[in-house]
Amino acid sequence: MKHLIIISAIMFLLAPVAASAADGFVIEAKSAQPDVGIQVRGDTQVSVDDGGHIVLMTEAGQMVRKDGPFTGTADDILAGQIGSADTAMEGGLLGSLLELAEVSGKSEEQLGAVRGATQEGADRPDAISTAVSDFCLAENQAPVFYTSEAPAVDEPLIVRRRVRPIQFLQTTWPAGANSVAWPADWPPAEDGRYVWALGSRGTVALRIIVLVEVPDSDLAAAALQYDLGCEVQAKALFQSALAAAQGG
Repeated sequence: MKHLIIISAIMFLLAPVAASAADGFVIEAKSAQPDVGIQVRGDTQVSVDDGGHIVLMTEAGQMVRKDGPFTGTADDILAGQIGSADTAMEGGLLGSLLELAEVSGKSEEQLGAVRGATQEGADRPDAISTAVSDFCLAENQAPVFYTSEAPAVDEPLIVRRRVRPIQFLQTTWPAGANSVAWPADWPPAEDGRYVWALGSRGTVALRIIVLVEVPDSDLAAAALQYDLGCEVQAKALFQSALAAAQGG
């Protein structure tokens, strides 16, 4: 029920409000100014070095990328990107997206030592891995377990739930396989906390969050996942939306 309430709140934040062509936000900037998270107006000066790029997001959620070299205003980039029927995002949704933009926009150098801890989840953000502690799942969707280091021999995959309904689930992870789907003969994955282990690699704590409704918009879905703690999935979905941004 609580996840339905959160989703309903996000849908409320998408209530129709006229979008302004004069306002936008920087959600990615490489060798460019202003920095990520900065709000821009129509006359805000934007500069992009040769080889760099900037992505602006309008209040209505459209994303526009501009490659360098470029010197001009936000209006030069956003002109014609907002229609009369477009509606603005409000409140928590916009705040979540801007925060997600900052944590997703870290460069490889900035990630530094922590990248090793998140690499496996980055390889397969749609699956449960040792990098994932919170995993958002659509209702009736069967999760997939993933490892970047396929076992050399068959190994047991054990999944346990310690609270009602108490469960001890076991299947075989085949040699050479990088992923295994939640078996059809297991009880469906539910909201709650599990622990799982592949062979002798150690036990991993996991919280599964089942969504009874998933937003149609990738940006709204990413914001929802981020708010619920499913950060690996949220970053991947957000980056996918960035990759699809229209060139300016």
